[in-house]
Amino acid sequence: MNADCLSRHIATVRPEVELKREVVLAEQRKDPYCTGKIGNIEAGQELGIVLSDDGLLYQGESMDGARLVVPEKLTQPIIERHYDKAFAGHQDIKRTRDLLKLRYYWPNMDRDVEKYVKDRYPDAVSIPRQDAPTVARALVTTVFSRLGCPETISSDKGANFMSELFQEMCKLLNVKRINSTSFNPQMQGKVEKFHLALNQTMSHYVNKYGNDWDDFVNYALMAHRAVRHSATRYSPFYFLCGREMLLPTEDDLTADKFVKTDY
Repeated sequence: MNADCLSRHIATVRPEVELKREVVLAEQRKDPYCTGKIGNIEAGQELGIVLSDDGLLYQGESMDGARLVVPEKLTQPIIERHYDKAFAGHQDIKRTRDLLKLRYYWPNMDRDVEKYVKDRYPDAVSIPRQDAPTVARALVTTVFSRLGCPETISSDKGANFMSELFQEMCKLLNVKRINSTSFNPQMQGKVEKFHLALNQTMSHYVNKYGNDWDDFVNYALMAHRAVRHSATRYSPFYFLCGREMLLPTEDDLTADKFVKTDY
């Protein structure tokens, strides 16, 4: 399980990552896998990996047909770009993976693509403040206590997520932290899009002042968890519980009523 977090209001920009060469180059120079490969190239010990004239790392025997080596911090935005966008068409896991492999390479790509497509269980917690103690307490007592600890937490560089307290919480729970680059909300595109969808759902029910939104968070989450995913053909609730959600709108003639479950 991976968790995505934001420390601010929803960005007004489109949740899309611009893969500028200078951004990729800077991230490659900070990524342990990439820096290791670059060191091997400089020592004449690496085959199948090449550097472009401007220093970008590619996989291939030459630049002809070589694939860009993607640093870890950029893997999720690139998967999103080739899965969520209109031109990508929300293909299944295999087709998304095949599309990415034409142009990119990174370790554990197959695993990451499968996780991204399946990892669609939304959660949200209303809190009175966004300071580090409040955020950490909400995650541990409300989210992790029900779903377990995530492998990674991907967040922006808000003060609450960069605080010593939050870092210590991640260390104690053995959770790896991934921070997006500064002033680049597009890198949290997945959670940005969900926030927009959640707000849109709640907007139909809140009062004219919008100050009772926290009363409707769980109902909006229920609606989003019950909808089947276009690529997997299952809802987020199904992946978590092994069955589709029973809704109060269903009557005794619904086929799901006759399917035996352990719940």
